[in-house]
Amino acid sequence: MKLYHVFLTSIVLLLIDVLNPYLLESAKLSYFDFLQRTHTENQSSQIVLVDIDEKSLQEEGQWPWGRDVLAKYIDKIPDNNLIAINILFSEKDRLGGDEILAKSISKKPTILSTQVTDDVEKKTDLHVGSVTLGPTDAPDVTKNYNGILTPIPILSNNASGYGSITSSPSIDG
Repeated sequence: MKLYHVFLTSIVLLLIDVLNPYLLESAKLSYFDFLQRTHTENQSSQIVLVDIDEKSLQEEGQWPWGRDVLAKYIDKIPDNNLIAINILFSEKDRLGGDEILAKSISKKPTILSTQVTDDVEKKTDLHVGSVTLGPTDAPDVTKNYNGILTPIPILSNNASGYGSITSSPSIDG
C-alpha cells in the first residue's frame, strides 16, 4: 500500500510539473524564501558594508554627492581592503571631481560597477560573460545582452576591475 502512495504522488507531481510548471516552481521559491527568513544570520569580520546613512547625508548634504566627497571616504578605508563600489559612473561628474576620485581608487584595489544593456550604442572591449552557480549552464537560463555600460575612461583606467550582477527576475518577483 505504501508503494502505491509513492507512485501516485510521483505521478501527480509529474503532471503538475508538465501541465503547470509555474505552480511547482512557485512552491520551490516560497520554500526557499521561508528558509532564508528562518536561517540565522552569519556575521563576517572580513566584509564591511559602507553605507550612506542619514548622518552622512546631514554632514555632506543631499545625494548625489560630488565624486570628491566619495574620494574622501575611500581614502579613509584601510589599504588592505578590496573596495567594490556599486555606483555606475558612466558620465562625467558635473562638479568636476573625477580626477580626485580616480586618484583615490588608483591607490587601492577597487572594483567599479558596470551595467549590461541592449541600449549601448558605443562598443567596448569588455567581454560580456556569464557565471552561474549550480548545475545549469548560463546560456540556458540567462538573457544575452548586446552591450555593457562602463565607467568613464579616467575612472576605468584607474580601477582594479569591474563587476556587474544582473539577474533575471524569478516568477515570484
